[in-house]
Amino acid sequence: RVFRPRLHDPVIAFTNSKGQTKHVWCTFSETQADINIKNPKVFIKVMEALVKDFVGQGASWIRLDAVGYLVKMLGLEHDEPNTSCFGIQETHNVLKAMNCFLADVAPSVTLVAEVNATKDVINTYYGANGDESHMAYDFPAAPLSLYAIYTGNATPMLQWAQERTEHPERIGLAFTSTHDGIGVLPMADVPPLASGTSALDLVIAELESRRAGINYKSNIVDGKPVDVPYEACTTWAQALLKPDESEALKQDDLSDADVAAIADRFLASQSFVFAGPHCVPADYLGAVAVLLNDEQTFQATQHNRNKNRGLVDADAFETALTEPRTNYEKLVHSIFTRKAKLLEARQSSTAFSPYASCVVNVVEAQRATLDVNPIFSVLRHAPDQAERVLTLTNVSAVGQQVKLDPQRLGCSAPIVLQDMLSESVVKLEGDTFTLKMQPYQVAWFRFG
Repeated sequence: RVFRPRLHDPVIAFTNSKGQTKHVWCTFSETQADINIKNPKVFIKVMEALVKDFVGQGASWIRLDAVGYLVKMLGLEHDEPNTSCFGIQETHNVLKAMNCFLADVAPSVTLVAEVNATKDVINTYYGANGDESHMAYDFPAAPLSLYAIYTGNATPMLQWAQERTEHPERIGLAFTSTHDGIGVLPMADVPPLASGTSALDLVIAELESRRAGINYKSNIVDGKPVDVPYEACTTWAQALLKPDESEALKQDDLSDADVAAIADRFLASQSFVFAGPHCVPADYLGAVAVLLNDEQTFQATQHNRNKNRGLVDADAFETALTEPRTNYEKLVHSIFTRKAKLLEARQSSTAFSPYASCVVNVVEAQRATLDVNPIFSVLRHAPDQAERVLTLTNVSAVGQQVKLDPQRLGCSAPIVLQDMLSESVVKLEGDTFTLKMQPYQVAWFRFG
């Protein structure tokens, strides 16, 4: 019954210094024993340590790593029924207690729940009345971003954005790549393709063709234990490179146009979390530095996660930013400088506040159908209503004709749209205006 993030038995036999054999619960590995947070003395010790050793040293955010596994119950007591031991009510009760404790002792601290699950499960960690975590990791954003790029279809990503607008008080920490790889469990919420292929199978197949390592977890389906894909261990850059591009990049055999096209695709894949409603975007160093898979360490250890835990060579990174010569150095330079532009643009406008009101899917793409939309669009309003920003991403490998309607943008013609990323200007003078977007183009239009 136990929902396990690893395939091993979570109860590990351990011989202590007295030669006694004890059985210790180890959710993740035999080197990482769990603590009994249900014991009041343990709870108090943990909270004292957080306040004295972390908040007292300047920490303002506390990441509750894998918090869904916090409380374990095996049914050994008469009042404890058998459970899956994941996200049970006792875990949420502990979160409520942490929230109360910090509200009194350290009210400026932000509790951030990290739960690798589907969106409905993640949302429970905010609490019914906002009385648990203040923010939660938005795991669906990463695999949905890949799906959009792999299929040229932004529809599931638009659905994700729309659902975020329905609960603006739930601020998500949106990200793509992490030190653990890319969680794929949220793909279960995406409808299958017209061919009948599941969205999860498509994403897994694409990732495996790019040499991602797939980790599995144990689940119960129809009363039987089944191993299900849990995470793809790969860097974000590796996940976006087509197999032939990856080989050509190693051989330094790409043209400048090829490198630019890959950079465009990379930026498009990142734009969703930087423009998504009610999100704070998060970046891991591996994505910023455009790391590729560390196959050498993986071969030495045979641990999938080591594929995406390579080290950043500071000297090589500086060379790529200052004197890029090889295909890879030029790719790193292009992605880093353009991503910096995204950050600068966000910081220049309060329309990118996580509290900004947002309207999703506000433009019409010529090639859009009921199920396939190649354009991701979010209209963001600054909290003080001083300005608006229309964010657009073409998720497809072909150019798109996009119709802009001033009424849908909440204004009347004529209006001037200034792209915050390219400095280009578009003037809407009539009832509609057709904008041509290049493959994988990202455009953020600021207007009053």
